Amino acid sequence: MSVPNEAAVQAMLERLRAYQWPKHGKGTHHASTLLLAREYYRRMLLWGRALNCQLTGHQWAFFSVIREIGLGYEVDKKVYDEISDMRKISWLTRYTFLCILAWAAMNDSSEVKQFQLPNPYDPLLFMYDRGSQFYRGIGDAGVELMDTHAWMFGITSTQKFYEKPTPFVELNHDVLDALDADYNSRATTIFELNRLIWEEFEARAVKQRISPKSVIKYPGRGIG
Repeated sequence: MSVPNEAAVQAMLERLRAYQWPKHGKGTHHASTLLLAREYYRRMLLWGRALNCQLTGHQWAFFSVIREIGLGYEVDKKVYDEISDMRKISWLTRYTFLCILAWAAMNDSSEVKQFQLPNPYDPLLFMYDRGSQFYRGIGDAGVELMDTHAWMFGITSTQKFYEKPTPFVELNHDVLDALDADYNSRATTIFELNRLIWEEFEARAVKQRISPKSVIKYPGRGIG
């Protein structure tokens, strides 16, 4: 059995501790957040199928790759308690923190490298870097934009939507900033941004013969 890289765990823990979740703002990261969330789902679908996971329910994309591989890594109880006490983030985000730390501990192992698949949690880290996080609503998981108090939809649990051989977006902050700038130049409010994103989601769903109404219950809307 491979030995956990505890130095990598500590480095990642420091990164997670350093996140400053904004209270409000102008919603500058809508587009990049959506695509990063989709890329996370795409990668988890690759891993889930490679590991023969039971990918069912609304939360099939939320699991510990390290645990499913069978490496049995668990974070220290003090770390677990610390993450459990992070009340400014959703419980679903806190769960992904634990998965990310387990990945940091074991991703250099031969058991992981044999799959030759991309890092499943990098899209999440980029999304968290940009001030957004997952929450669990009624039905599908969505994304909460912490800088706007807005809920953004366009995240579906339908696996076919993520059967894509290439990434949804490049994991590069400059590229993501340019993407957001393009969307923001075409919309001046959260509501308009959500409408543009929703229209793009509908177009892709129709192209893949997936009914948007069958996989997502609401159009995007801002709140508060």
